[in-house]
Amino acid sequence: MTKQPSHTHPNKTYISGSILILMGILFLVTQVVQMPTLSMWLIPALGIIFIGWALLVRNFGLLIPGGILLGVGAGIVLVEAEVPGFHEGAAFMIPFGLGWLLITLLSPLTARQVQWWPLIPGGIILGIGLLIQFPWGHPVLVALSYTWPLALIGLGIYLIFKNRRNI
Repeated sequence: MTKQPSHTHPNKTYISGSILILMGILFLVTQVVQMPTLSMWLIPALGIIFIGWALLVRNFGLLIPGGILLGVGAGIVLVEAEVPGFHEGAAFMIPFGLGWLLITLLSPLTARQVQWWPLIPGGIILGIGLLIQFPWGHPVLVALSYTWPLALIGLGIYLIFKNRRNI
């Protein structure tokens, strides 16, 4: 009995190879053409490429760098654009958080079920960005800077004493 060679789906292989070539060309162009504006758009372009790649080959794992790169890249573009009325930190954090949320929104197109876990880092990052943006957010951030370490200490104490009762 002869063993059949295992092959990946040829269309996925061609798509993946083509996208890697596209990414290589993009990196090469940004090295050769010294334009700050072009370099600024490199990261969001990579995010879009990864998201397109994920959707074409139906691979959830590729959505993760896609959402992160698109969010970070959009944040860089907004910070560089100096959008009036936007605090610089918020201009970066809000799109970065939205990039994580995009992973969850697109996950049904690449995974068997909705992936909810990206909402945790995305929600935290987005929330911090919103707190930075609004004047009332600074006192909230200061209060949180003291309460989250106390919450960790409390959780640690709880786990230790809970474990002692089970011994």
